[in-house]
Amino acid sequence: MRSLLVKLALITITCLFGLLSVWCFGVLEEMLITLQKGVPVNPDSMKPQKIDAFAIRRVWFKNGKGFVEVSAPENKRFIPYARGCKPGYSQSYITNEGDFMNEGVTPMNEKQLKKFLKNAEVIERVENAKNRHGDKGVRFITKNISKNGETYYEILWYGGNLLFDITAPTLELALEFENANAYAY
Repeated sequence: MRSLLVKLALITITCLFGLLSVWCFGVLEEMLITLQKGVPVNPDSMKPQKIDAFAIRRVWFKNGKGFVEVSAPENKRFIPYARGCKPGYSQSYITNEGDFMNEGVTPMNEKQLKKFLKNAEVIERVENAKNRHGDKGVRFITKNISKNGETYYEILWYGGNLLFDITAPTLELALEFENANAYAY
């Protein structure tokens, strides 16, 4: 009977700790959204807004713990602000003019690539093109329309079952990023 009570007490404490962690995460998220110095994040789209005085550079959460790094804006054209990893990665940037863009790598086979390109307008296709690492593959430039009706452009490179992408609101911005080799990592 005593061991049963101990187990129930541990389960109760664990549940309370979990609820407290969820509450703390919600409070931290609310603090991030309501920071008064600049407008770091639009909570609806998580797309950063143009930043005047301060910028949230990184927000890390792992196992209910996290930290926020705040710094003065950099005098860079492309400022990295968020990174996501799964198989592959996605790195988001904000330009010094407030434009949002990203780049990343996704594992993908040829069948998935065809499906991925199905709804895109392929502007250019170049065989045996080199990616930023010097590997040869197929390079595409595509024009797409988002679910919100916004036009965006992608520079894609496919080879070795990997799809490298640069996504930007204008083709000029995507090409500028590619030519500047402005990758965060």
